[in-house]
Amino acid sequence: MKKIILGVVFVFASITMVNANTNTNDKVDGRCSNFAMEVFYEATDQGMSYEDAYDLSNDAENICKALNFLSAQM
Repeated sequence: MKKIILGVVFVFASITMVNANTNTNDKVDGRCSNFAMEVFYEATDQGMSYEDAYDLSNDAENICKALNFLSAQM
């Protein structure tokens, strides 16, 4: 579980760095959705229940979108 959370944090940081100059929300939304799906599949592969993995992937997508929004404001 710690590895998943740590991995999510590093991916969020890298997504924010890569998308710092992105002005279109469509590209970010697609990338965040893909990232959320990857989080879901990785979590279920690690033995997490589908419900918990779904909640984690929703959180990952929301945080991804929020970080991209904040990076666009700077």
